[in-house]
Amino acid sequence: MAGLRTRIRVSSVMRPLFVSVAVAIIVGGAPTAQAFDSFFAFGDSTVDSGWYRNLPPPQDPGSGEADFNTDFAANLEPTDNGIGKPTNSPGPMESEALAAHFDLAAAPANEPGGSGTNYATSGARNSQTNGPGDGLFTSAIPTIEQITNYLAANGGRADSNGLYLISSGGNDVSFAANKIPVASDQDAYVIGAANDLINGTTVPNAWTGIAGLSAAGAKVIVVPNEYQSFSGDPTVNSLRALYTDTLWDGMASEGVNFIPADINGVRLAIAADPSAFGFTYVTTANTACTKPLDPTITTAWSLLCSPTSTISNPVANPNAYLFADDQHLSAAGQQINADYFYSLVVAPSEISTLATTALETRDIQTAAIEDQMLVARHGQQDFVVWTTGDLSKLDFDEGRGFASTAGAPGAVTVGADLKISNGWRVGGAVSVDTQSPGFDLGGGFTQNEVAATAYADFASGPFWLDLTSTYGWLNDKSDRVVPIGITLQSNTGNTNGSDASVALSTGFNFAAGPVTQGPLVGMDVQQAHLDGFTEQGSFTSLAFGEQNRESAIGELGYRADIAMGALDPFIQASWDHEFASNGEVTAALTTTVAPSYVMPGVPLGNDWLAISFGTTARFSASLTGLVALSGDVGRNGVTTYGGDVGLSAGF
Repeated sequence: MAGLRTRIRVSSVMRPLFVSVAVAIIVGGAPTAQAFDSFFAFGDSTVDSGWYRNLPPPQDPGSGEADFNTDFAANLEPTDNGIGKPTNSPGPMESEALAAHFDLAAAPANEPGGSGTNYATSGARNSQTNGPGDGLFTSAIPTIEQITNYLAANGGRADSNGLYLISSGGNDVSFAANKIPVASDQDAYVIGAANDLINGTTVPNAWTGIAGLSAAGAKVIVVPNEYQSFSGDPTVNSLRALYTDTLWDGMASEGVNFIPADINGVRLAIAADPSAFGFTYVTTANTACTKPLDPTITTAWSLLCSPTSTISNPVANPNAYLFADDQHLSAAGQQINADYFYSLVVAPSEISTLATTALETRDIQTAAIEDQMLVARHGQQDFVVWTTGDLSKLDFDEGRGFASTAGAPGAVTVGADLKISNGWRVGGAVSVDTQSPGFDLGGGFTQNEVAATAYADFASGPFWLDLTSTYGWLNDKSDRVVPIGITLQSNTGNTNGSDASVALSTGFNFAAGPVTQGPLVGMDVQQAHLDGFTEQGSFTSLAFGEQNRESAIGELGYRADIAMGALDPFIQASWDHEFASNGEVTAALTTTVAPSYVMPGVPLGNDWLAISFGTTARFSASLTGLVALSGDVGRNGVTTYGGDVGLSAGF
């Protein structure tokens, strides 16, 4: 008989069960994951989606920027598509492609109409304003000023449901390498630039850094590193590595939870097997955009590249080229980076379904055991042996852009119980279940569990009570497939765990003719634990920390049974409420040394209607069959329904 269920999951160090219950119900925990409602980008030309096409020509002819803007004006016809984006337009920038994964846009923040959310400007340094002779666009807005402008426009608060991409620092490294002659001064400059991006500045301007953005409410911030393996100049490679280490370590020390993205590792993978990604050319010697004839434009010409441009346009097959110009990736390369960023954002929620699936499957098993307890209670035999098999549908929908998971858990349970004095029955059962859910992004996992249950049933007059306690041993084998460009990257892993639960349900029955009915209430407390593991297979592989996901479900409902001779049909409906949080998953890169990051687990709705109905069938005085169907209605993020068939023999 199903009741109000509370789930407690026991950790690997076997912390006391009821302490876990209190924590699950009272403390809560990780924030609830949900679909992003906005996208924001800050930085330089690596993520700029067209800022300059909306600006008037600057007044600094010595910077070379005037030539770019003159060409912008000459090419901005109504039919043009993409002028001002540093790639082979109309292909997307990585910022636009990442936003598109979540059905969002990344138009420049100065786009007419005011709806743009991409503040990045080509040529931007972290905190320094470009001037004549710096070799950089003088109209560029420093990245921390971009962040400050965004916060000022939103009352000092960041969108906690937004996705943030910050790619900045390459121009600081170039400035240090080209404009600062002393090596120690170069190091000091890039260290200062990284620290400014983290903490902002007060002199000469009060500008906010990433730490301030995080404190203002930003929760999911993607921060890529620099390409420190590819410059022909060892000094530049060294400065890029120093900058990245300072930036990532500094953000971690400031308590910023961010997603480090190893695009250097991505490019190493492409260089190792270009044809797998569809590339023929992977260096800047051959580019997807034609170099302009204008002798004043010798770099970054993809800012002017579109099919209708009279200055620069894409070659016949731009997808065969990794680079659009001497600095920037082609649209195909931009898409690869965006796919990689996307995988880092969604992977933890995918992996969180391993522990969550164990919880939801245990619910199904507990309900099947409770059904058999009811059969034994009605039969009144001294000793009962029984078996039941159940098959269900269990799907998770993690929100717009996030991965969904679909599976069909199946289990077989064998049990026996004994009638003792004063209305009590006690028994035990062993369950074996298996399932192989699939991720809609590709791949999936196989979960096997063996569980042992001790249970007790008490009935006295109209009052009844069911109690079950279960402990299970889990094994999970995962194969998380990540689409990157035209490739599919497989990442395999293996982990073990446990799943412990206690369920209590009680109620009163009132008989009126053939109908026995009454209210019920209960609690099901559970904790699923999975050991941490490291994936193998590709540059998208991650290491995941151990998971401890709690559940505490309360149920308030009503049940009716109808005596119809050999058949006793029943129906039960209840309101269920989850008191615990959705948990979280820690992930870390495997391609480079970087701080780990934390993301919420798959979000599940806290309230829903649970319905079950079926019938028992008495084949003889000692042999009874059971058929039951059940499902949850109105629970956000979860679809579950199924049935079980059982047979019991009394002696």
